[in-house]
Formats: sequence, structure tokens, C-alpha cells
Amino acid sequence: MVSQTSFIRQPQFLILVVLFDAGRVSSLQDVEVNVRVIYMLHNILVEEQRTPEEHVRMEKRLKEYFKSSPQIFSENSEYLFFIDRILHIAESYFDVDDDLKSTKENLAFKMQKKAREMEPDNKLYELGYVSSKGEKERVFLLLKKLL
Repeated sequence: MVSQTSFIRQPQFLILVVLFDAGRVSSLQDVEVNVRVIYMLHNILVEEQRTPEEHVRMEKRLKEYFKSSPQIFSENSEYLFFIDRILHIAESYFDVDDDLKSTKENLAFKMQKKAREMEPDNKLYELGYVSSKGEKERVFLLLKKLL
């Protein structure tokens, strides 16, 4: 019989998190690994039901990854774009409080803008940028081009 419990809720998943931590030392310079780990931890916190202890542990790990990553990837457009997208969902898990700031002043938007400036021909980055600015007509035109 197949379990109805998601893989992320399985005890084996916590082993994977530990393995990611162990592997992180050797892959600190790998933007893809860092983005995936941040996404995975963020997803656990936002989408999964964990015990309070597990939740605190995952939130602590997410903050550790996030705080160390900009020092390494602040000039990497891929990192900036994807972390920006994750930040928009639940910035409080990252110790970021931009609720009262204007769009142009919040960290996620600044990351998105920088990614766009670094790769002005990247239509995906442009789409994210104009979407955040609320330029609906431009979003529609870009979506037509992309699809």
C-alpha cells in the first residue's frame, strides 16, 4: 500500500537535509545547489506540517543558508532572480521585513532588478521585473512572446 504521506513528511527526508548540510561545504560555490536547498527548506516551512521542533530547526537552516548566500552570489543573476521569487512568498522566514517599504525599496525587488540589469536580454527576468512593477500590458506582451 502506498503511503498518503508526502515524502517531505517522511523521516528519511530529514536525513536528506543533513546530507545537504554535509555536502554544502563542498558546494558553497554552486548557485544551483544553494537555490535548491533554500527552495526546499522554504517549501517545507510554507507547505508542510512539521512538529514545532522540526519547524524551528528548518527555519534556522533556511536563515543560515540565506544569510551566507548573498556574500557568494550577489553578482549571480540566476541566484538573484530565483531567490527573489522565493522571498516574495514568505519573506518573514528569511528575517526580511519589507512589508512597509515601497516595492522599489524591498529586497526581493532589488534582487530582481539587479538580475534584470545583469541580463537585459533574459525574457524570464524581464517578465518577473515588469510583473513586480505592475506593468500588466507589458506582462501580457512578454507572455505572448515566451509562450
